Amino acid sequence: MMFIEVNGAREHNLKSVSVRIPKNRFILVTGVSGSGKSSLVQNVIANQGQSLYLSQLNSRARQYFSRITKPEVDSVKGLSPVVALDQVSYTGTIRSTVGTLSELYDMLRLLFARYSHSTGNQSSIPSRSLFSFNLPEGACPACRGLGREEYIDSDTFITKPERSVMDGAISLTNPQGYIIYSQVTLDVLKQVCEAEGFSLDKPWNELSSREQNVILYGSPKLKIAFGKHPLESRLKWTGITAKPRDEGYYKGMIPVMEEILKRDRNKNILKYTRSRKCKSCEGSRLNREALGFKWKANNIAWWAGLTVSEFKENLTRVITQTAIEEGEKIIIQSMLRRIEAIEKLGLDYLSLDRESSTLSSGEIKRLRLSTIIQNSLSGLIYTLDEPTAGLHPRDHENLLQIMREVSRMGNTMIVIDHKNIGFDYADFWIEMGPGAGYNGGQILAAAGRQELIPNPTVEKSLSLAYLTGKKTISRKPVQPADPIWITARKIDVNNLHNVTAGFMARRLNIICGVSGAGKSSLLSGALYPLLSEVKIPGSEAEISHDGSIQKVIWIDQKPIGRNSRSNPATYTKLFDRIRDLFGSLPEAKARGWDKSYFSFNVDSGRCPECQGAGAIETGIGYLGSVEIECESCQGKRYTGETLEISYRNKNIHEILEMEVDEALHFFRGEKKVEPYL
Repeated sequence: MMFIEVNGAREHNLKSVSVRIPKNRFILVTGVSGSGKSSLVQNVIANQGQSLYLSQLNSRARQYFSRITKPEVDSVKGLSPVVALDQVSYTGTIRSTVGTLSELYDMLRLLFARYSHSTGNQSSIPSRSLFSFNLPEGACPACRGLGREEYIDSDTFITKPERSVMDGAISLTNPQGYIIYSQVTLDVLKQVCEAEGFSLDKPWNELSSREQNVILYGSPKLKIAFGKHPLESRLKWTGITAKPRDEGYYKGMIPVMEEILKRDRNKNILKYTRSRKCKSCEGSRLNREALGFKWKANNIAWWAGLTVSEFKENLTRVITQTAIEEGEKIIIQSMLRRIEAIEKLGLDYLSLDRESSTLSSGEIKRLRLSTIIQNSLSGLIYTLDEPTAGLHPRDHENLLQIMREVSRMGNTMIVIDHKNIGFDYADFWIEMGPGAGYNGGQILAAAGRQELIPNPTVEKSLSLAYLTGKKTISRKPVQPADPIWITARKIDVNNLHNVTAGFMARRLNIICGVSGAGKSSLLSGALYPLLSEVKIPGSEAEISHDGSIQKVIWIDQKPIGRNSRSNPATYTKLFDRIRDLFGSLPEAKARGWDKSYFSFNVDSGRCPECQGAGAIETGIGYLGSVEIECESCQGKRYTGETLEISYRNKNIHEILEMEVDEALHFFRGEKKVEPYL
């Protein structure tokens, strides 16, 4: 048997860990959060495996990647190239779909390129590029292949329709009576409306559609002067030569906003936009030429609009009930094999044209796994970080069977997870611990499931205690007296149709169901916007509660912060207090520095080569990406001059390297810092 041998791993909290892992097996790595699982699997094994792959490239490429960040480890032997699927590497985009991620759409394009026929006066010759919405040959010119178009939604700024415009129906009206983006004041707009035969003192929801359109889209009835300030006010301004304002017909709010949006993607105006299906391509993303070709009586948009299960049903009917060429049969059979893997992963409810940006991280990870299975590669190491996250227990067994199948194809599958069902499928088990952070970083057990023999070290294993039933989770049901209900009605979002749902206020509520059941649609598509008093486009949904809700906080699956530079210190505002402290130090003041010199997000004191990132990230195709340590700062983010300033003998980089419990002890007595720890 071949092995991966890790010797003396000291990355992050690993305490000179050494372990011997069998290759071409399904390996399960468990342990409490922060015990060192990802440090061992992703930071040591995966990183070294990627380095091994890059070392086989030509001399020019090797020179470029010569500064890849190496993990703290004495040696790692027996490695193969690594494909790493971590928790945050893959996010969806508006340019990719379920079909493109699973490669089913690529096969469908091939089928149409070879076997479709024209139903009109198309001048194009069918090709794979013609049916791609990401290439100029096939993309709809109106939406550029996105399938959706932006528009200004008046519901976003008509926030109090029961009031008149004069009384505050439009949220864009400022205290001085100027309507932002209209180029007029309320008094001027009132003149326009009177010329059109109606009063601006009438409640918005009592105005006719024509009257509302005058306010929103303009009027040719009366010439007016544009601007916030009348001439008499401007004559009083000091040092400014006043001139008459521009005159013309009232343009309306929405045309002005659309004009600004075309010129500049103004973030303030984007708050008032919504997206809808592109009118030109009806959401298909493709141009008329591409949509004019059909295969088996339907164009490619019809096929892409099917769910995976419907797609399978129709392909099966074609291959069993119609006369087809041998080439068609081969392509269809290839698609059916891929669909089989997608079904096993519990994703057959997804439609091929669904944007990947609407998928959960778990769904994306499983789609990528389905392509791995069908690619029939061998001799690789796959590392997966919690692949069952977000997956209903009903689908766990299929996922585990697939991962074991990949290992049987001559690959090593190393999986980080906490589910006890994985313990029954794994060939080899590694337990990290016993605690988190400084209290972790050790291997408590590393053996085949049948070889686990109780010993003083293994007895410390929390995972083993729960897996063997020695410890269980206690359950204490609570029946609240006189519950207060939050009730949402008429919910019509995605696959939810006229749904009513009740939630208990001041209690823990859990929404469960299989993948695709509508959990996220209920929570993020309905409950959250309704509680936030945001109108759901095209929906009559409403909510009722006792009025005691003061704030709504949304926590989704995305990593904290806005980008890779975010960390626990920046996210909790702790880093602001630490930078305040450094900016107040006598040595910093003597140099004329303020707190900004200790930020890695501004130019003042950060390393100019990596812009404070400490590393340069480079993609290497399907193997993921690698980080190359910055040569200038050696990964410390700051210039040497900045690192000369220290507080209690530690510079800003050394403080950022601390664990929370260490920082709590270090900043003891600092009243402005301690509360954040």
